[in-house]
Amino acid sequence: MDLSPQDAMSIVTEMKRTIGHDVNIIENDGVILASTNKARIGTVHEGARRLMENHLDSLTVWEDDPAHGVQRGINLPVVLDGRVEGVIGVTGDPAEISVFGAVIQRLMEIMLESLRQRRRLAQMDSARDAFLEALFLEESIPAEELAEQGRLLGFPMESACAAVLLRPAAEAGAEALAGLGGQKLLAHIRRMRLPGQGGHCAILHGELVLLLCGVGREELYTFARALCAEAESRCGAAMAGGIGGTAEGVLPARRSFREARAAVRAACATGTGGRVFFYDQVSLEYLAESIPRALLRDLEVTTFAECTAEETRDFKALLRIYFAQDGDLRRCAEALYLHRNTVQYRLDRIRDKTGYDFRKPRDAFLLYLASQNANER
Repeated sequence: MDLSPQDAMSIVTEMKRTIGHDVNIIENDGVILASTNKARIGTVHEGARRLMENHLDSLTVWEDDPAHGVQRGINLPVVLDGRVEGVIGVTGDPAEISVFGAVIQRLMEIMLESLRQRRRLAQMDSARDAFLEALFLEESIPAEELAEQGRLLGFPMESACAAVLLRPAAEAGAEALAGLGGQKLLAHIRRMRLPGQGGHCAILHGELVLLLCGVGREELYTFARALCAEAESRCGAAMAGGIGGTAEGVLPARRSFREARAAVRAACATGTGGRVFFYDQVSLEYLAESIPRALLRDLEVTTFAECTAEETRDFKALLRIYFAQDGDLRRCAEALYLHRNTVQYRLDRIRDKTGYDFRKPRDAFLLYLASQNANER
């Protein structure tokens, strides 16, 4: 019987609570898998074995027979898809408990089918999780192999697709999606109907990743904003979202994922939760993402050569928020909960210490790139 001992015990316990009699679940080799009479677990029920061997519709035992592990009661086969999976037995006077027989038998079959269905869905979800991880994070798998996997898993391979990415907006909440709240959020999303022609969602390396197919720009944004709010509620941390460009097919959506990652980093840099950016709103961020890390590191070291490690860290944090707010001092001050004059003073300090003036486009561009490297000195 495709049933764990824990699940089987939950079933017999609930049934006894309902009918007031001991209940047994017996596997097709005659061994009692679960029973509310715990002394019988693991023993052989000869009556149940005889029922299965002789293909009986039921077996009523009128007298106890300890020598054969049998107590008086009724025993009925559990049948799924025309195959006997085991036996459900109720202990007691057959004259009293016979009214429960058909009900208990059918209830057991429904529960077993429900458990099987949940397992099949869980296996499918795991396989689709692995496909998303391979599609977005693995470069070595041949496109033909990925395409075949996607078709077998029911992805609409030729549909227009976009990637959506959610992550905690601040480092303090970095593990929010990796915990129980993230799992509950994922279960909630999978119970609801995703917009468009289908897709999938998964938590990969602490980020909520979605592949959505056949969804328009406005609907993508509305859905991502609602998802951010739901994630914040369930995980207790501010969230940010990024949406990549629409790709013509599932495999080309790899690029959409990279774009969504650039967009969500820009959304995180605003310092406020609930922000969702499209990639085409943050093309400069994507340019920075395309520059090798080593080159950005060299640029950072050169730019902040005259600054202490603490100044470098503080200056970079301020610059990231300043640029995320499009150089708007008022919005930058609001994001930092500071007075505008304080922000102006700190920006002037950056100019004085680095020699780069954030008001000049060329200098601003260099400061922007130098502030993107996440590794501190």
